[in-house]
Amino acid sequence: MRLFTIICLSLLIGIQCTSISDKYPSLKKKISLVQMMTNIESKMGVKAPIQEIFKLVDDYKDSILDEQLNQNNLYDRQSKECVDEIDFREKEIESASDAVKKAQTALDSCKNQNARAQSDLDTVNNQVQETQNYLSQIIATREQQADDFQKAAQAYSYNAEAADEAIEILSEIWSGEASFVQLASHANRMLVHAIQIKKVHKLTPVMTALAQLATKKLIADEALINNVMSLLRDFRASLEVDFQNLQESEQSAIEQYNTNKSRTEDFLYTLQKSQKDLQAELVKLNQCINNQSAIFTTAQAKLQRNTQLLDAAQNMCTSFKKEYDSATNARNQELELIEVIRQKLEAKYGQLSELVKERASEDNFGQNQGHEDYKEEQYQQNKYY
Repeated sequence: MRLFTIICLSLLIGIQCTSISDKYPSLKKKISLVQMMTNIESKMGVKAPIQEIFKLVDDYKDSILDEQLNQNNLYDRQSKECVDEIDFREKEIESASDAVKKAQTALDSCKNQNARAQSDLDTVNNQVQETQNYLSQIIATREQQADDFQKAAQAYSYNAEAADEAIEILSEIWSGEASFVQLASHANRMLVHAIQIKKVHKLTPVMTALAQLATKKLIADEALINNVMSLLRDFRASLEVDFQNLQESEQSAIEQYNTNKSRTEDFLYTLQKSQKDLQAELVKLNQCINNQSAIFTTAQAKLQRNTQLLDAAQNMCTSFKKEYDSATNARNQELELIEVIRQKLEAKYGQLSELVKERASEDNFGQNQGHEDYKEEQYQQNKYY
């Protein structure tokens, strides 16, 4: 009955151990605790020697110890792999973090330089437009000045020719070959040309003298004719001086125009070169932004991936530890149970041994024929049969 109680207790504990073993698979295939107890009961049923029964217990214990040894070796390998994996992931995270920081710094620098270059380009574009407008303006002004000069030069030429003709007509009047009507008509044309070059004030004395001469109608008035002739010659000379001044002014305007135009074109060339340089710089800076953005994204992905892998590795290693501790505890429980079973078996067979000795004494075994040949050793070997 007591043996049956032991077996029942063993089965109850064995069920718990079996469930743990199922959760944490054995590294070495061994029989179950229930099967071992069944084998023990079978051996006891046929009254097998105690050594065979204890061998079942010891073999089962050895299998547990072997299994634990394998578990220890496996856990050692797992622990080393955990250390290596965690160390590798931490280095990868450090590398990725450093790459993220460097990429962010480079990206910010590229963006700042890009903003500065774009602002400079906007300024240069405005300056280019203003300079082109100014260049167009001075060219248009010069063209207008040249056109005005041509018109003035033509008017001076007409006035000079008219003055020469007036002097000639006046000479012919003195000789009687021309009339005051011709001179008056010619004087009107002179007035028109003088108006064009804004020299009416210089022609006024001539026109006044001609009017006096025409009023008196004195052909032989030599003094008056000489006065008109002198005024015409003075007017003709003033035309030469004014035209010379006009030419000098035109030449000065041309030189100033050429200087301004050359200076403006040089400045425009510098601006356009800066414009192209800034455009090329912006292309490179945009490439820098794209490249650093890609590096930043890749580094961030690497950082995130390795962080997740580190978490997974740490969780896995924690799981390894829990599995190892749980499986080890389960085996320790089995070993404790095996020890209890062995102690119960030893106690049980110890009682049987005493009963056998007592019955032999009661049966006067020593008085039987041949009892002196029966050795104690043989008795001990066969006492369980």
